[in-house]
Amino acid sequence: MTAAGPPRPPGVAPERTALAWTRTLLSYGVCVLLCLRLARGSPALLATVAAGGGLAVAALGAAARGRQRELPARTGLAPVQAALAAGLTVLLAVAAAALVLVH
Repeated sequence: MTAAGPPRPPGVAPERTALAWTRTLLSYGVCVLLCLRLARGSPALLATVAAGGGLAVAALGAAARGRQRELPARTGLAPVQAALAAGLTVLLAVAAAALVLVH
């Protein structure tokens, strides 16, 4: 056993994890586009959704990219990445609820 831990058995888990992050990022992007479509009647709301949604997708993309770089070295989700993903999910839910209440 080395300092990095026992060698991991080969398998498809790293590929599945990378694909899951890609699906999550694409799902966020689609949700942001739908929110933009719903917010098109109000310029202020449209700008807020565009800025917040763009920032959320960029942050999630950065977290996903960081995760893909670290994937061969370790398993599990880092606490910072888990907190970021959970926070962005809550932010997206609040934005969707606000859009539903406005319309």
